[in-house]
Amino acid sequence: MTDSPYVVRKASKMLGLSLQAWEILVGVSLAAVVFATVMVVALARKEASEVKSDYETYKLMVDAKVAEAKTEGIKTGENAGNALLRAAAAEKEAARLTKEAEQAKSDTEHLRAQVAWRHLSPDQSKTIVDNLSGKTLAIHFDYFQNDPETMQFSEQLMKVLRDADIVVYAHPLLTPTAPPGVTIVGTENDPACQALKAALDHAGVQYKLAPRNGPARLSIGGKLPPF
Repeated sequence: MTDSPYVVRKASKMLGLSLQAWEILVGVSLAAVVFATVMVVALARKEASEVKSDYETYKLMVDAKVAEAKTEGIKTGENAGNALLRAAAAEKEAARLTKEAEQAKSDTEHLRAQVAWRHLSPDQSKTIVDNLSGKTLAIHFDYFQNDPETMQFSEQLMKVLRDADIVVYAHPLLTPTAPPGVTIVGTENDPACQALKAALDHAGVQYKLAPRNGPARLSIGGKLPPF
């Protein structure tokens, strides 16, 4: 039998796999890699879409909160403005009431002073005595005796004149009554009239002058009306 010139070689192997097997395995691996890559890309896109959706939702919530805060701020500003207006109005009303109360108090004190009985203070009495003491004078003294207030004031004046050693001729009147207030009756150059005017001026006692011939006379009528 004649030997053949051709020798049949066995296929080479690696790790127990032939070249053909390795080619198949690589192809399968590449397909798996491609599939995995496709899946990763798809998942990445899905996640990006979800993140974008969440961001848009968050942005809408933030915008809503900002709008709400602005609305509340406007309302708060309006409320604060209204409160300031009310406070200003209340302050103005309080000032008006305070002014009215002060005016009412002043009017009351003025009216009380007007209706209060006349009297000579200790300082006034002393001033009249000091001004008239040492003068030799005699005056007639008229007063309305049917008015208690006039009677009391007249008695005070007569006492002060007598304390200054002035001769007083008292003439209580029933009718006709003496003119209201204090009146000095007499001539301008009469020493008694001049002395009485100076004494009453220094003491701050209001009086009227009634020029008339005759002896000096001090006439005390009723209290002048308050108005």
